[in-house]
Amino acid sequence: MKSIFINLSNHPSSGWGREQLAAAQQIGVVKDLPFPAVDPEIDETEICRLAEDYYKKIEDLSRDFDKVTVLLEGEYTFTYALTSLLKSNGIDVISACSRREVIETMDSKGDYERMSKFRFIRFRKYQEGACKK
Repeated sequence: MKSIFINLSNHPSSGWGREQLAAAQQIGVVKDLPFPAVDPEIDETEICRLAEDYYKKIEDLSRDFDKVTVLLEGEYTFTYALTSLLKSNGIDVISACSRREVIETMDSKGDYERMSKFRFIRFRKYQEGACKK
């Protein structure tokens, strides 16, 4: 079975750490699809159109593959719309789970600095209805 892992985020796979890249490659052939710049002025109808456009791009990228997994991270309303569309068509959608390590320091001028480092842990599937009461 030929599988593809589509990275639809603002973080190209070329900048990932070894662990994250290896985990993605276990799922499938890694292909990057840059996340769109989502205009905050557009309404829900336009979000749906954008999600439909990206669904078609994902279809085109995955045409020669049997299994499709999409790492989808970015602007929330677009992510939700596209996740719903992908999942309703049998495509797995995942998110990267990382541990954030924060280092706080004071520089020589007395200015406070904070540096965050993210350490990849795993991928987690988006699940519909998983938390119903």
